[in-house]
Amino acid sequence: MADTSMDDLRYYLRAWSRWVRAWRAPLGIPSCVSMVEQMLPTIDGWSDHEDITELIEAHVMRAIDSEVEKLPIPHKAALRLTYLNETLPAVFRSNRMSHEDTKRLCQIAETDLIPKLRLRGVVLGRI
Repeated sequence: MADTSMDDLRYYLRAWSRWVRAWRAPLGIPSCVSMVEQMLPTIDGWSDHEDITELIEAHVMRAIDSEVEKLPIPHKAALRLTYLNETLPAVFRSNRMSHEDTKRLCQIAETDLIPKLRLRGVVLGRI
């Protein structure tokens, strides 16, 4: 069987780029106590299927964002240029990296992310 890890990673990175773009800083009075958000959910709180799906998606997006932030700056910039350009209406180009360098660094970053995300519990392809 062919390993689909890279295809899965690219799917998740596209979702991550939409997630990063949609994030807004919370303003005003919080709607709940911040300590409650840090608590682990209980089985009783998982009665609604959509809530479970949202929790899992949020966990995956936070794991991807955390690992992307740990990458060296050129690799992180290449990932952001590549994937954010897919979701933003405008196309951004770097004055410091050529298009070929961006593609090369993005491929290196993608390859580096696969084992790190597996350790974080994000399932990518067949193991």
